[in-house]
Amino acid sequence: MTKLALVLGAALLLLVAAACGQGKEQPQPPTPAKVVTPPVKANVPPTKADTPPTPVAAGDGTVFAKRAPAVGDKSEDKVGMTMAMETSVDVDGKGKPQKATMEKSESETRQEEVLAVKGEAATKVKVTFVEKTVTVKEEGKERKRPSPVAGKTYVVEAKDGKLVVLLDGDRPAPPMQAKVVKEAYETLGKVDPLYAGVPGRPLKPGDKVEELAKAMKEIMLTRAKEMEVSSVNVVFKGVKDGEGVFEVEVALAAVEKPMRFDMKLKGEARVSLTTGQPISTNLKGPMSVGSTEGEGARMKISGTGSVEMTMERKKL
Repeated sequence: MTKLALVLGAALLLLVAAACGQGKEQPQPPTPAKVVTPPVKANVPPTKADTPPTPVAAGDGTVFAKRAPAVGDKSEDKVGMTMAMETSVDVDGKGKPQKATMEKSESETRQEEVLAVKGEAATKVKVTFVEKTVTVKEEGKERKRPSPVAGKTYVVEAKDGKLVVLLDGDRPAPPMQAKVVKEAYETLGKVDPLYAGVPGRPLKPGDKVEELAKAMKEIMLTRAKEMEVSSVNVVFKGVKDGEGVFEVEVALAAVEKPMRFDMKLKGEARVSLTTGQPISTNLKGPMSVGSTEGEGARMKISGTGSVEMTMERKKL
C-alpha cells in the first residue's frame, strides 16, 4: 500500500501543478495574447515590468488582460495534496477481508525568480525549494520523507533543447536532485499553455471555457502518466477581488493492479484579471477503490476515501 500511495500521490501532485500552469506546451497554436512588457534579451539584468492593462469590460462579459513572464518577476508557490482511504481486500473470496487505512500528504513551497525570457516564455529561473515533504501514515504509524531538494537553491536554464540545473548557481546539481528539479521545470522555455488558453473573448458567468478544459486535460495526460483523465470541465463563474473565478470538475482514475482508484474532484481556480496568470486552485472530492480483475474474480477489493489538492501563488 505504501508504494501505491506514493505513486498515486505523486501523480495527483503533478495534476494540481498542471492545473496551476506547470504543463507541457501543446501542439495547437495558442490564442494570441497581448504582451505589455517589451521583449527582454536572455542576458539583460532584471528590470521591473510595466503595469499591465486593466481588464476590458465587453458588453456584459469580461476579457482578461495578459502579461507574459518578465525578467525580475518573483513569486512563491505553495502546493499541497492530502489523501485518506480505507480499503478492504479479501484475497481468496472467503469472506475474511483484510482492512487497511492510510493517510498521505505532500507539501511544497517554492520561491522563484525569472532570470531570462524569450518571447512569452521564461528560459532561465532561480528557484529555492523552501519545503518539499511527503508524509505517510499507515495503521497509526507515521513516516515523513523530505525531498533531496528541500532547502536548496538552483539555477535552471533551458538551453539547446535541454535543461541545465546548477546547485547554488555555480556547479552541476547531483543527479538525484537534478532529476527532481527537471521534472518540476520540464516546460521551461515554452509558453504556458494554460496562460495561452485563457480566452481573449468576453466571458460571462456560466460560460463553458473549452480552451482551458482542453489544455488542462492534455497537460494532465502528459504529466500524470499514472492517471486516466476521463473528463475536465471548466466554467467561468465571475469576478471576485480582482480575480477571475472558474469552477473546475475533473473525473480521473489511477490503476495499480489489482486495484483501481476512481476520483471525482470539484473546486475552484482563480486567475489574475490583469495578467492571465494562475493565482490559486482548490480541488477535492471522494475516491472509490475497486478491483481491476472484474466481478467474477476470486479476490474482492473495495474501499473509500477522499482527496484534496491546493495551490496558492503570490508575488514576492
